[in-house]
Amino acid sequence: MNPLLLILFTILTLQAIAFVIAIIARYWVLRSESFELHGINVERATNLVAGYLAGVHDHRFGFPTGVFEIDDDRTEPGQVVAREINLRGSAGMAPIRFGISLPFLGAAAGFAMGADADDAGAGCMVSMLGGWLGFMLGLAAAAVLVIPFAFLAMVEILLRMLMRGEVLARIDEVAGEGDSVRVRFEMRGLSAFGVEHQLRRGMAPPQPEGAPRPPTAPIEVDQSPVARFDRLNAIYLAAVSIGLLISVSAFIVIGNTQTGSAGADSSYYGYEEEPYEEEGYEEEPYEEEPYEEEGYEEEPYEEEPYEEEGGYDEEEAQGYAPTRFVAAKRTFRRYWTAIDEGRYGAAYGIYYRTFRVEKGITRREFSAAEHRYLPDVGLERMTITRSSRNPTNPNELWLYVEVPIRDGAGDFAGECRLFYGDVRMFHADGRWYYRPGEAFGRKPSFGREGGGIRVLPSYSERCDY
Repeated sequence: MNPLLLILFTILTLQAIAFVIAIIARYWVLRSESFELHGINVERATNLVAGYLAGVHDHRFGFPTGVFEIDDDRTEPGQVVAREINLRGSAGMAPIRFGISLPFLGAAAGFAMGADADDAGAGCMVSMLGGWLGFMLGLAAAAVLVIPFAFLAMVEILLRMLMRGEVLARIDEVAGEGDSVRVRFEMRGLSAFGVEHQLRRGMAPPQPEGAPRPPTAPIEVDQSPVARFDRLNAIYLAAVSIGLLISVSAFIVIGNTQTGSAGADSSYYGYEEEPYEEEGYEEEPYEEEPYEEEGYEEEPYEEEPYEEEGGYDEEEAQGYAPTRFVAAKRTFRRYWTAIDEGRYGAAYGIYYRTFRVEKGITRREFSAAEHRYLPDVGLERMTITRSSRNPTNPNELWLYVEVPIRDGAGDFAGECRLFYGDVRMFHADGRWYYRPGEAFGRKPSFGREGGGIRVLPSYSERCDY
């Protein structure tokens, strides 16, 4: 798995677990045992329990604060409600406000660039350009800063609401005893669960002198919120991390969307279509004669415009290695050059061997079939451009081609026909091959394979070769 996706998945999983625990702790009620107080009535017991609840704190979980206060609106004789203090807002709002101001700070800095210019007109132009550039840079920086901290603020506020603890104490008289009351506690939230041992210890009846004290849960030493790495800091770290990952992933996705087609032409991967070996057939060796294409200048004509692809390639002229498109285009031209020159065996060698075995045609049979038609190919009128089809395989490349052909024999002898459509080229063994037929679930559209064949009039300049 991609390490970036693994980290993103891990953080998302931890966040999901945190929300699940918060929801369970909020709606799962922990009820304590009943405690009896003697020599006190319900009203005085209510005040006593309220004073005690106001003094209990949870320092083991401590989120949102671990400190409880009495809810006066819900507290009445016989019932005491203490809720965990929940801070308003979020610590992430300050970075968000700063991030929002970055575009304006960048614009102000850019406008100041032209203040020292001697020429007023030049200074105004520099200020405008600098202001625009500063605003755009500030906007990009703001996006990187605001997105993670906005996610941080949202996670913090939601978790504070879900994890806020609550303790409910119910006080009623003991039947038959006018000076005795019974106290029961109901706790919701992780911080409320954390003070349960303090409530149990505080409500336990006093022991006679010399009697062994009952075992109680250990009390952890209080720690300063500044000195400890509490759960709020952990939530900040996780939220900022996932926010940054989302920001970077968004930029990567946008960049890949805009450059996806260009990247498909310039990248190469190691996967190759599994080669077939034809049983009982041994391929005859051949040597391809070097081919140099000569460009030409074409006079305009009133037919459908097409883009001429001559032998001159700008990348090769500047000393660059040929791209996938240039290399595949060269192989496709070499195929039709061999057909035009009557070297049918050499053209057969440019077919990818998988297709040769699928069709079950040997080199000799292919050469005999082509010889019956003696095709004359208009190489200088042939066009090759990039196809709109996206490859389904890293070694696959699609071209859109138009090839004028005039057969010297057969049923269409002397007739000028334009074969057009999409063709598939395939890279294997360090070279490109022509791969017609169906592969990877898709079929080319060139010529009779689902594309088109158009008969051209004799006066068409496409037939003037």
